[in-house]
Amino acid sequence: MRPLGAALLVGLVLQGCGQLTVHLGTRPPVQRLEDDLVIGRSSSADVVTVLGQPASRGRSQLPVDPEGKIYTLWTYFYTELEIENLKGKDARNLTLYVYLDDDRYHGYLWVSSLRGSPGVSGR
Repeated sequence: MRPLGAALLVGLVLQGCGQLTVHLGTRPPVQRLEDDLVIGRSSSADVVTVLGQPASRGRSQLPVDPEGKIYTLWTYFYTELEIENLKGKDARNLTLYVYLDDDRYHGYLWVSSLRGSPGVSGR
């Protein structure tokens, strides 16, 4: 956003001229994990092609893995905030965890409170 546009937007919010919706991050296309990636065959480069670069990288040890294997964990975040008269009105998130094993896609877990996500009802 250009500096003049940002200043104008902040001025409108400060004057209480309605509601502002803020989007943080990029909403990852969760369905593409099912459509475009294959567990055990797709590489980390394939994951980047489908989802883009992760917001963070780390490691994970799943308690359900009988061998106690440690996986590479990539995290993607997306947040929608509604602000009205400088007060938070609503916040909804989507967090996606992608598991990699030796540079191969191993699966994913996602949690969402976004409207329109499967299993989430709107207000």
